[in-house]
Amino acid sequence: MQRFASALAQNKHLKVLRLSLNRLGDEGIDYLSEALALNSALEHLDLFDVEFTNFGARFLETALRRNTATLKSLRLSNTKVTVDHAQLLVEAVNNSSSLQCFRWVNLLPMREDRVWDRQDMQKVI
Repeated sequence: MQRFASALAQNKHLKVLRLSLNRLGDEGIDYLSEALALNSALEHLDLFDVEFTNFGARFLETALRRNTATLKSLRLSNTKVTVDHAQLLVEAVNNSSSLQCFRWVNLLPMREDRVWDRQDMQKVI
């Protein structure tokens, strides 16, 4: 993943990247996020069913705050990100000037203490 991310960071032609169903984890998301922050061509990133935790969400959030010019759509699902950490990522999305489409579907949103709470229904993304 490290070599792939290094190539992606410099790529000037790739517009769509679908990494669905890959087991990147937090480490893979870290490499991908570094590449995303530097890439000047990628417009659509699909991370459907790519599990990562709060650490991965933080890496992705940082990348979105650094690359505000090119990424137009981001799709996430079935992460292991808790509701509270998800909010930071959503704020980065909201502050992006280029992002037009953001979709995040989790089957089981979780609180910090890992217990489902009906109050989370108001925060489901």
